Amino acid sequence: MNGYNMNRFLILFMLWLLISAFSFPKIESWNISKGNREFEKGNFDSALKNYLLEDKPTDLQKWHFNIGDVFYKKKDFKKALENFEKSLSSKNPKIRAFAHYNMGNAYYAQKKYDKAKQEYINALKELPDEKDFSYNLQKALEKIKKQQKKKNNKDNKKQNKKNNKNKKDNKKNKNKDNKKDQNKKQNNDNKNKNNKNEKKDKSDNKEQKEQEQKLPEKLKQGYLNKLMKKESEIKKNLIEKKAKIEGSYSEKDW
Repeated sequence: MNGYNMNRFLILFMLWLLISAFSFPKIESWNISKGNREFEKGNFDSALKNYLLEDKPTDLQKWHFNIGDVFYKKKDFKKALENFEKSLSSKNPKIRAFAHYNMGNAYYAQKKYDKAKQEYINALKELPDEKDFSYNLQKALEKIKKQQKKKNNKDNKKQNKKNNKNKKDNKKNKNKDNKKDQNKKQNNDNKNKNNKNEKKDKSDNKEQKEQEQKLPEKLKQGYLNKLMKKESEIKKNLIEKKAKIEGSYSEKDW
């Protein structure tokens, strides 16, 4: 074979390899094939073991998708979500769509309905005709509505409880203020009464003092009157006595 023919052969061989790479599906390895079979049987631990034995998967995104499926079945939603997210970089729209769908299911199982809704919407963007995506999206929306209603009822109940508490507190404070006002009024009444009594006592003391000041004068006047009366009686007695004495020596005119 001359040099020209050799170069031609090599070029044709390279073209054949390129065409083969794009024309024929990639053959899965024995570990991945066995992992798929174990998964179908429900032997999830065995399936995971075989998937992890694959050192260099030909389709890395699909490999992560399969591992995410196993973790989802084992209810390890955190690891399932991690692997599904890594499979979203796949060039295959079907893998991306079902990765979003399974992420939505993982969030739904954890009652994270808002996140589940968004993943179902993302899945529908990839494959709009998938009925399962639409059905699960509807279920998520119903859960969100129910959750919101429950939250509103809870908030209303909490607000009513708060309002009742405020009402009781206001009533209690009002009663306390009324009692305080009554006590204040009572204290003022007592104070006024004490002031009145004090004024009365002062007035009585003043009057008594004035009477005490006037009393000696009265006693003095009474004593003088009594003395004058007695003097008058004495004078009268003397006159009568004198008249009697003088009359005993006088002769009668008759």
